[in-house]
Amino acid sequence: MAALSVAAATSWAQVYSVNAVGYVNVTIPADGAKLALLANPLNGTNNQLNTILPLTDDNILTTVYAWDATIQNYIVSVWFGSGALWQPDIPINPGQAFFIQAYSTPGTLSITFVGEVPQGHLVNSLAPGPGLSLVGSIVPQQGTLDQLGFPGETLDTVYLWDTDGSIGGAAQNYVAQVNFGGVGLWVPDNPIKVAQGFFVQKAEGNTQNSWVRDFSVN
Repeated sequence: MAALSVAAATSWAQVYSVNAVGYVNVTIPADGAKLALLANPLNGTNNQLNTILPLTDDNILTTVYAWDATIQNYIVSVWFGSGALWQPDIPINPGQAFFIQAYSTPGTLSITFVGEVPQGHLVNSLAPGPGLSLVGSIVPQQGTLDQLGFPGETLDTVYLWDTDGSIGGAAQNYVAQVNFGGVGLWVPDNPIKVAQGFFVQKAEGNTQNSWVRDFSVN
């Protein structure tokens, strides 16, 4: 089962991998009102929405809100069913995150990301402060920000999205984590789940704007 043994399977996301190819299952609320914040954990054949997030005709009224760090605003894509699919068909690369607001008749939606585990020298670029970036781990691992190699500097802030109130905040709201001086100094220090996205706001003047991972499953 697990060439990717460091990636923990949880009730929120399950990771299965053979060599460097696998899939990640995530279940999100889909009542048409709640938002979930996901990150693409794998390389698809391409990373366009129609490849990494194929839905069915039942998944109507589903919207993705991606973030463009250059313009500091959202890019919106809507699912129009199997005839028109996602429009526009925007790319979501590994380590990039997006909000999804879904409607499905059972009230939940199961999403399966399929593809290759990113390997090698991997770089997730972060906007300089006070700009915002919407990101996740570029490899499908669970851990604290330090364990995932995040370049935390004094007064950097990470905003986790609490979908259901399970990480200490109000449901459908943000939980802020602030860095008070480097490694080991995030308060609070909630773990980041596989395929979980979050906003990053580097403090103005901080210079570590590249989240680098040198990663191999071998």
